[in-house]
Amino acid sequence: MTDKTDFAIRTNIDTMHFMRDSLSQELEIRMNAYFALKRHYRDLKNEEALLSYHSKNNLWPIFTFICALILACIVVIYKITSS
Repeated sequence: MTDKTDFAIRTNIDTMHFMRDSLSQELEIRMNAYFALKRHYRDLKNEEALLSYHSKNNLWPIFTFICALILACIVVIYKITSS
């Protein structure tokens, strides 16, 4: 082979190696972004579940207070009508 052919082949090989390295870096960047988004989504789901759990549990004191208030009204009405 001539020197020009050797140079062209080496240049093409170097270009392919550079492209391969660039693509692998791009793939790594995209995969890191994907996994970061996946972790963020999982954290948001966990936070949403936690908030949902707390909001459901915060209704119990209100429900208990309303039931106690109704019971107190019934007792007062019973006392008034029985005397």
